[in-house]
Amino acid sequence: MVEATSFVLDKVSKDTSLPNEAPDKIGGGPFGLLTRQIEEKTTAKKRQFDSLQIPGVLAFASSHFGATILFNSIAAEQALISQPFWIAGKEGMSTDLASSLFLKLEDDGSVIIKNASISAVLFVSVAANQSYVCGALNPEPTYGLDTRPLWKIPFIYLKDWPIHDNSVRSAWTMGNQRFHSVDHAAIRSNADSRN
Repeated sequence: MVEATSFVLDKVSKDTSLPNEAPDKIGGGPFGLLTRQIEEKTTAKKRQFDSLQIPGVLAFASSHFGATILFNSIAAEQALISQPFWIAGKEGMSTDLASSLFLKLEDDGSVIIKNASISAVLFVSVAANQSYVCGALNPEPTYGLDTRPLWKIPFIYLKDWPIHDNSVRSAWTMGNQRFHSVDHAAIRSNADSRN
């Protein structure tokens, strides 16, 4: 079962500082991600999955102009492990799992599963002529999602579960590929199809 959701375009612009329009000139600047907002929306949607007797997937879709940089492999990675950060004097990046959709860091340092009724999340950025799709897998859902029928869609997952030695290692089902692109085209019913 797939539950689709989205954010109001104006809210995306406000929360990220990215306008929902093509820029007049090439430029750059800081922008925010929606990691916390995605975690909040997942928590609000969780009850819709709790009574399922099958795998459940929460799909986030957006047609915002900046969707390809907001609903992409970085969003999928942060859905799994939360936003990584550097700690002065330590080697490698760290995470506190604060906005992870599937993992929770306990006071004793152990990591447990949360939102077990949600098997995976998908991120769909809808552009003018294509949509780009990727996802994140819950390491221990109530009902596991068989990704074989979705073999073209890259999912990020934990290489080790349970987590050992406070080391969070992730990998992608499609190796280096971070999204699947789907061309937009008309849809016809079988009755309308011509041979």
